[in-house]
Amino acid sequence: SPSLTACSICLGRFHHNVIYCNTTQTWDKAHPTFAERRHAALYTKSGQLLCCKWQKDEGCSD
Repeated sequence: SPSLTACSICLGRFHHNVIYCNTTQTWDKAHPTFAERRHAALYTKSGQLLCCKWQKDEGCSD
């Protein structure tokens, strides 16, 4: 079976709902996570919104 893409939060490639992943450690428990989900949006732990449109035609402007 094909590999799953890595989760933006835990970096895990296992089957889970990546839109709602809010773990505090990477999948292997080796590191604290850098980002967190807030209402399905991606934020750094310091509160900065991360743009998820970089891979789309319109890109990020902020």
